[in-house]
Amino acid sequence: MSFARSAVIGIVLSLVFPIALAGCEEAPPALPAVLVSVATDVSVPRAVSRLRIDVFAEDGTWLHARDHARPHANDWPVTFGVFSPDESKETTVLVRLRAYAEGATRDYLGERYEPRGPVEPHFVAQSLEELCAQAPELLPFEERTLRRGATALTTDGCGQRPTRTGAVAVTVTIPVKGRYRFEVIDSVPGELLGAVDTTLFLRRDCRDQKTELACHDDIDDASVNLLSRLVVDLEPGKYTLMTGGGFLAEPADLTLRWAPEAEWGPEGKRPPPPLPSTLVSNGLPRVRSEKESTPTTEPSPFATIDRLVRLRLRPGDPHRVEVVLRGACAGVMANLAVDAEGRVRIGESTTCVDGASNELIPVPLEAEGDATPAGTSLSDDACTDEDSDEQIVCVPGGAFALGGEDFGGNATVGATLLVASSVPTRLVGLKRFFIDRNEFTVGRYREALTAGFRSRTLPPIERDDPARPPSGQPTFTSRPGSYERHPLNQVGWQRARDLCKFFDGDLPSEAQWEYAAAAAGRDRKATYPWGEAVPTCRQAVLAGKSAPADPLSCPRARNGPVAVDDPRMAEDVNVLGIVGLGGNVTEWVRDAHAPFDSVCWRATGPIDPVCEDDPLIVSHRGGAWSLPGGFSRATHRMPFAPVIGSDRIGFRCVYSAPPTRRWKGP
Repeated sequence: MSFARSAVIGIVLSLVFPIALAGCEEAPPALPAVLVSVATDVSVPRAVSRLRIDVFAEDGTWLHARDHARPHANDWPVTFGVFSPDESKETTVLVRLRAYAEGATRDYLGERYEPRGPVEPHFVAQSLEELCAQAPELLPFEERTLRRGATALTTDGCGQRPTRTGAVAVTVTIPVKGRYRFEVIDSVPGELLGAVDTTLFLRRDCRDQKTELACHDDIDDASVNLLSRLVVDLEPGKYTLMTGGGFLAEPADLTLRWAPEAEWGPEGKRPPPPLPSTLVSNGLPRVRSEKESTPTTEPSPFATIDRLVRLRLRPGDPHRVEVVLRGACAGVMANLAVDAEGRVRIGESTTCVDGASNELIPVPLEAEGDATPAGTSLSDDACTDEDSDEQIVCVPGGAFALGGEDFGGNATVGATLLVASSVPTRLVGLKRFFIDRNEFTVGRYREALTAGFRSRTLPPIERDDPARPPSGQPTFTSRPGSYERHPLNQVGWQRARDLCKFFDGDLPSEAQWEYAAAAAGRDRKATYPWGEAVPTCRQAVLAGKSAPADPLSCPRARNGPVAVDDPRMAEDVNVLGIVGLGGNVTEWVRDAHAPFDSVCWRATGPIDPVCEDDPLIVSHRGGAWSLPGGFSRATHRMPFAPVIGSDRIGFRCVYSAPPTRRWKGP
């Protein structure tokens, strides 16, 4: 094996350490050495475009940390040499390899292992007895979020209308006589989607309403703050803090807090949230080299394929090791065990290898012979022209970076904040699927009703006058009219899912929607479904020209959404021929609206991820006739309550195979 002829990367480390990383110009063949070839089976640069290499000595000393841009498919495999300057003995080194998407980094704060784990089901009390028996203790200044159901468990209503929704309860222990404050400080849904109504009451005996000491309804009716606050003088003892609500069957997540009134702190200021309980810090290792400095950033684990491998350096035996960073391990962080002195405990460290079981295994020694060409992950899920037709589009399988920077600020419609976090970026893979070419139409819904569609959910709101333009109005009419080819709006999330299932499909996941909109069929993910061009009034059915702050209106959008095959939709088409992803109506997706680094998302695998967490808030994607052009960005995600619809929200369906039940029209 000749190092000199290899397309290698790296630098030579100081020879005071037992290991060095060789560059093209320096690789003494007589020294114990290994040539490492690193391939990946995901798309470059759509999924990954950089490689981070860290090298650790046999005693766990961190010797080398270097990041390399590899933005082209022909940059892979990446090859580098590792050698020992000691010709007399065999040694073992640990190499950490991380392939990740450009820009997907976080501050380096020491080794922070973030494991996956199952999402614990929400506890929702079904009776007053169960509520009281399961009430957790809430410590002063602590914040606790609990979920209430839809069914009323108590009649208490602070002397006004009785409770008409579920309840949550906590126990509190008052240590000394004094004045105390109890408050529902947050709710989901919340300000984004309309107020959640609560009452707050304090009892000595959870089960006995006669022991109630105080009750409070709305903090501020005038500003539609329907949360609750109690300030009350109390003797030492144990009490139960409970909630109610006056709106019928309104489930919600409620966050409770209490403290002495004098120590509550300035209004609106809360202590920063603690790190997730799953976040484990293993110390702050540092590179031990005069020529290397400890990095200030590291690849974000959610957007990274992270692999550990041990290399055996033997005198007189220079050899080659091939390693594949597989998409099935995307987002599965290696557990690099670190001691108190910042040295890696190689024997205790674990890594993902193939992702089949999503479990970490002890670090393998020289995983030889497992290289495959870059960009072949999920390649068997390709599409042909015959797989698509006028109604559905085949989306080939592949990997990409989900999410990314969005507006960089807040955007509002009226007083409603609509921008939600699209970071941190996640590296995900999608199997082949099929998606509606157009948004689900009024006519298709009417056909479903005729064919026997039934759902327990609320039907879409309808108009009596089929001739009236649907500006701010539902598109569905009691009698067929001129809007049969318009997207169906004012339909709740669950009913939309039921309709898709009626046609052998489901709502797309966030990953499927974003991949189909801007990544599938492209080498690089686009900013908008149609490409990089900033949206204009000609590009899509929108209410503004470009950025959210742009006051320019698009006159043709004032009458609401247009028919899915209207000539004004002709330019709102992506490379696969999917129509209307950038405007007309936004579209329901399947996932709960949770941050991409939430427990729900961490628990998902890298292939076909879905954050299904019994959602009280779900996401919808894309631009709409009533929104400015910035909402057309493919990474933009918005929250909404699933039980209600909107005149700007529609949907389309996805399928694992072409649906057998078809419909007339687009």
